[in-house]
Amino acid sequence: MDKHQVSINPEHVKGIPMDTPRHSRGKVAGLQVEPDVEQRDLDVYEQIASGGQLQ
Repeated sequence: MDKHQVSINPEHVKGIPMDTPRHSRGKVAGLQVEPDVEQRDLDVYEQIASGGQLQ
């Protein structure tokens, strides 16, 4: 493949209208999931880095 060429797997773009400008295609419906985030004190990481174990 030469420089600036694109290889597209047809299965990955099935159902996407490729003949319309990108900005007018709209958004694809889907479910957005927020990741679970745990806030910890930075001392926890210091303890692990020093070879200690979490209690």
